[in-house]
Amino acid sequence: MGRCPNCGVGQIFQGYLTLCPACAYCDQNLHAHAPAAGPAFMTVALLGLIIGPLLWVAGTVFPPDSLALALVGIVVLTILALLLLRVVKGAMLGYLWTLGLNNLRKDEQ
Repeated sequence: MGRCPNCGVGQIFQGYLTLCPACAYCDQNLHAHAPAAGPAFMTVALLGLIIGPLLWVAGTVFPPDSLALALVGIVVLTILALLLLRVVKGAMLGYLWTLGLNNLRKDEQ
């Protein structure tokens, strides 16, 4: 939902994928729990599980031209990736916050 995992009120994103430095409502440090490249990996894995079988079914049931199938697949893949990436990043930030894992050095805590 894009809400702070600590208070549930403040926003965690200030753009499409850019994390706010801290929650505006409770001042929770959000950059301490930044998920790095994990959301991109999870999005690619989820899309592979979704798109792979769909393209196989589309290619066997409706044998279209290979170029048309590739173009439709690329468009659908791009749209799904853009929709899923923000959701997965927010979920991963919440998961890391719940576990208490952060990327700060001991002298920064």
